[in-house]
Amino acid sequence: MFTVTAQSLTNVKPSISEINFVLDKYMNNLEQLIEKISSIIEIPQMSLFQIIETLKNNGISSCDPKLLSIIIEYKLQSYFKNVQCPKCHSNMHHNKIISRELKTTFGTVILQSPYYSCPKCKTCFEPYAKVLNLRPGKYQYDLQKNIAKIASSVPFAEAAEIIK
Repeated sequence: MFTVTAQSLTNVKPSISEINFVLDKYMNNLEQLIEKISSIIEIPQMSLFQIIETLKNNGISSCDPKLLSIIIEYKLQSYFKNVQCPKCHSNMHHNKIISRELKTTFGTVILQSPYYSCPKCKTCFEPYAKVLNLRPGKYQYDLQKNIAKIASSVPFAEAAEIIK
């Protein structure tokens, strides 16, 4: 008879073939997830709210927010190669990168958003915020929608406790 104890399990080390099998499976699943998310996201047609709602409607109810950030940034960078001023249509100059911390139902999505200025009319422009329809501050529309649903369905004190 064979007995398994906690001590015997801690001494078991996975073989190289087991590690390779797990890594291959994991990488295959990750690759499929990236392809699915990437095929769903349409820049500049979709706001961040629409992206999250569409992902959920396509069976992706949770996702690593870092992965989501990377895919969205890649799509945005591909779209914004040359930025023109929304007022005078001159080519804008890249000034800096703004780190945007966005609280969503998928978690905290962090975007490295470029910030541009126009040398002619002095207009400043953050194209990622415009295209994704980001709201000022951290808390984005999808999270606000859920908070509003919670707040309207339970007494105030309970809603305040849940939201904390």
